[in-house]
Amino acid sequence: MLTIESAVWIIARICLGIFLPVVLLGVTWVLSRLFLQYLTLEASTIYITQALIVGIPAGIGAVVAWWNIEAPATLKVITALIVPPATALCAWLTVEIRGVYTYYGLLGGSHRVPVIDIGDLLSTIIIAPLITANILAAVPYLYRLACHRET
Repeated sequence: MLTIESAVWIIARICLGIFLPVVLLGVTWVLSRLFLQYLTLEASTIYITQALIVGIPAGIGAVVAWWNIEAPATLKVITALIVPPATALCAWLTVEIRGVYTYYGLLGGSHRVPVIDIGDLLSTIIIAPLITANILAAVPYLYRLACHRET
């Protein structure tokens, strides 16, 4: 049964789960733009690079936000190892499936000249990993909250 204390914990973790990943991925993306040189201009390479730069920090932030200190160590390790790569994969799949910036998207992109605008690319892949990371990190927490009454 959901108590007031549990509801407050869930709301606080949702807020932290949105704020922390956005801050981490924003800082990582700015630092990558300052210090990484993009040697190739091939679209798929840029998509994968941006997905990693955005997805991994978003996953780490969500894991920290939904971290349950009372959970077993194996569950903590599994969550910490699965969520960041899964969010990067989700970011990359979002760009590939949406495919609006190139003519070869999986679901039929536009037929205009392929122009890669990093700002549009970033706004396209920021929401999907944020939602994915929070869902994947929240599932073990909510399970432990419901079944074992851990906050």
